[in-house]
Amino acid sequence: MVIIALGKVKDFKGKSWRDLFNDIINRGLCTACGTCAAVCPLDLISMSGEEPLATEEERKIAEDKCTECGQCYACCPGERVDMDDLERKLFNRTKDYASDLLGIYEERKISFASDEDIRLSGASGGTAASLQIYALDKGIVDAIVGVGYDDEKPWVPKPVISKTKEEVLSTQGSKYTHCSVNDVIKEAVKENLRVGVVGLPCHIHGIRKIQQLMPNSKLSKNIVFTIGLFCAENRFTRGAEHIITKRLGVPLSKVTKISYREGHYPGSFTVWDDEGNDYKIKYPDQLTFIWMHTRPRCRICYDYSSELADISLGETQHLDKSFAHNAALIRTSIGKEIFDGAVKNNYIVVNEVEEKMIINHTGLERKKYANAIRIEWYRNHNIPTPNYPEKISYNELMEFYFGPKR
Repeated sequence: MVIIALGKVKDFKGKSWRDLFNDIINRGLCTACGTCAAVCPLDLISMSGEEPLATEEERKIAEDKCTECGQCYACCPGERVDMDDLERKLFNRTKDYASDLLGIYEERKISFASDEDIRLSGASGGTAASLQIYALDKGIVDAIVGVGYDDEKPWVPKPVISKTKEEVLSTQGSKYTHCSVNDVIKEAVKENLRVGVVGLPCHIHGIRKIQQLMPNSKLSKNIVFTIGLFCAENRFTRGAEHIITKRLGVPLSKVTKISYREGHYPGSFTVWDDEGNDYKIKYPDQLTFIWMHTRPRCRICYDYSSELADISLGETQHLDKSFAHNAALIRTSIGKEIFDGAVKNNYIVVNEVEEKMIINHTGLERKKYANAIRIEWYRNHNIPTPNYPEKISYNELMEFYFGPKR
């Protein structure tokens, strides 16, 4: 068995922004998670574009002032995804790559928001918003780091800090375009806020590396819990712009609002213009177009269900088709404390669910099966991939039929 050790930050002293740029970004391994920007002690790394240090000006500033502390390189999850080591530190064991397709977890539930308005306005059940509101109401955290939209470019997701129920609700809904969530954590820490973070697998990977490599930092200590969202893959901002302008025919200058899943579940990709008109593509149809614009790094990611989060949330099949439900995987003690508290205080409603109903999703099929094939192929052809353990192999995965359950 291959063991990939995290090491210590001091092991990376001497690594600079240039090493990050050459070894990660220029090799197509950047996830745009924002972790490097969060840990840079001099705030030299910005997330102004599709990736860090997007402009020559930013790189020149970094070159002049970088002290080569190595923190950005150490904590980046783009190439070094130390899943085995992180699992040992979080769960005291590692998963079985062949059969633990959802990672390690303590409990498995199906859930939805008790508040009907929250349930209906969420992408699939409203559990994430309800858990965030519960944590704020009970003083478990001071704020939530999540994803909203840019006021000036309302089709572009941006990381936000929410301190109230109303602010949390304004972030509801799926955003199928990348967002550098971890970047804004440093702003919350500057305010000395204890935070919960809602993110995708790559965001959670970066957070866990921060917590293990920099355990005494305020950045690490002020992150109280994480909610990880299931993720099949993410897309370029320019992909969303292409769909808006070329598929729907709406000039970006006229866009006032978008929603990837507006209306009754599963919803429609919807754009509103400055004259109040709306333009729609039904959810199943939009996937055909949006998948064309997937970030290459996502096609070699092996984590579907945010396996290192405290609570992981996604979609699941359910016999009641009248509204959406969340699959909920409770992985840690703090995750269980928050989830059970939300149930007890009637923020969410839960029921039991068979694991196969969560596994049976095209997102997991892409991450665990299709991406396993791609990772093997990339390795065989010397194309850069993350340093996942070598035991990832399509041929060793458990047999599973993806499709209608008979």
